[in-house]
Amino acid sequence: MKLLSGLFRPKGISTGEYEKTAAAIEAFAAGTGRMWDWDEFISIRKHDAYLEDVRLKCIAIPDQFPPPGPEAYCSAEGIAALRELASAVRDRMSERGSQ
Repeated sequence: MKLLSGLFRPKGISTGEYEKTAAAIEAFAAGTGRMWDWDEFISIRKHDAYLEDVRLKCIAIPDQFPPPGPEAYCSAEGIAALRELASAVRDRMSERGSQ
């Protein structure tokens, strides 16, 4: 029975998910992401509450920092806010890795 219960126990979110999140935000902010990467990132809910909160903050950036024109996602301040979010995710990833 113990073997089966171990198979169905929920797994924690790996630091790899944190890395993927930070990398997606950084690539978008730098303009180096692939065509649909950002859409995929903001469209798919995260199982980790912290990463889901980060995703929702990314979605809200254009409202908080309106774009200067129709082709932009947000203002320069919004891009800076995205970079700060990516940095916070990396910091959190480091904290999780040292536990």
